[in-house]
Amino acid sequence: DPRLVNIDSSNLIGVAEGRIFLRDSQGVIRILNLRDRVKGGYLYSIDVREGRAIFRVDKYGLPENQILHLHKEN
Repeated sequence: DPRLVNIDSSNLIGVAEGRIFLRDSQGVIRILNLRDRVKGGYLYSIDVREGRAIFRVDKYGLPENQILHLHKEN
């Protein structure tokens, strides 16, 4: 689905309880809730204290965790 966020080309710019904020490669801010789908997987967990989002993605035939850390904008 071309509407799904590609987390490989997105930056995590905000985290809150139950949702995250990503800026995609086009500069569009996307808001994702837990279990929302992304390209190849879904948002699995949000760690507000550590400022990170954990995704479960299947890139090579096995589901694995992919972590995005909070990206501070200048």
